[in-house]
Amino acid sequence: MELLFTHEDLGRTRVATQANVSVEVESSLRLLRERPHPCFARWRRSLPRYLRSQSYEKVAIEPFWHRIEMLITADRARRMNQLLDGGLDALLNRLHPGIRWRAPHLTVREGQPVRLRGQGLLLQPSVFFFRAPEIRVSGSGQVVLLYPVSCEIDEPAAPAKVSPLIGRTRASLLRLLSVGPATTTDLATGTGVSMAAISQHLGVLRDSGMVVTQTLGRSRLHTLTPVGKRLLG
Repeated sequence: MELLFTHEDLGRTRVATQANVSVEVESSLRLLRERPHPCFARWRRSLPRYLRSQSYEKVAIEPFWHRIEMLITADRARRMNQLLDGGLDALLNRLHPGIRWRAPHLTVREGQPVRLRGQGLLLQPSVFFFRAPEIRVSGSGQVVLLYPVSCEIDEPAAPAKVSPLIGRTRASLLRLLSVGPATTTDLATGTGVSMAAISQHLGVLRDSGMVVTQTLGRSRLHTLTPVGKRLLG
C-alpha cells in the first residue's frame, strides 16, 4: 500500500505515546496460532496449557505490560533522536526495512495510493506484532502504521556491576536513557515507578554527573552523559 502525504499530513504524523492493548492482545493470540518464534519461547512457556478467553489478557499480557511499555518507551526515544538528527525523512526511512519513503509517498507494500486526508499518520510500535509493517484504519478514520520494535519480551537482568552499585531502578533508568533522551513521564511509564520517585532517582543521577536535564516547555528532557555511558559500559 502506498500512502500519499500532503503538507498537513506531514505536520500531523506522530508516534503513538504508548502501547495499544488491543494490538498486543490480537498479535499475541496470532502468535499462539503460528509456528513458535524463538523470541517468544519463554513467554509461551509461561502460559498455562489451557487459557480461558476471559482471563487471557490478565494471564498473557498484564504480567509483561511493564516490559512492553519499557520497550516502546525506548523505541519512542530512538525515533525522537532520528527526527532530531535527520528530520522526518530519517524517521520514516528507518522505521523498518520493509518501508520506503520517497516524499510524498510512503510505500509499505505495492498497491494503489491512499490519501491520509489531512489527519496524518499514526506510527504505532508493538512488541507482539512481530511481522512486516501493516496499514490499518481506526474507527475514527485515522490511518495507523503498525511496526515491530523488539521481541525481547523477557526482562533482562540489570548489569551485574551497575545494579548493586546504584540500585535496580536507577540502573533501569540508565538503560532507558542509553537508547536516547526521555522525559520524566516516559521514564515513569517505562519503569512502572511513580513520577515522584523517578524525580528523586534522577536527582541522584544528575548530582553524580550521570544524567543532564533540560527544560523544554512544560517537560523536562533527561539525557545520559558520557559518565553515565561509561558506567553502563
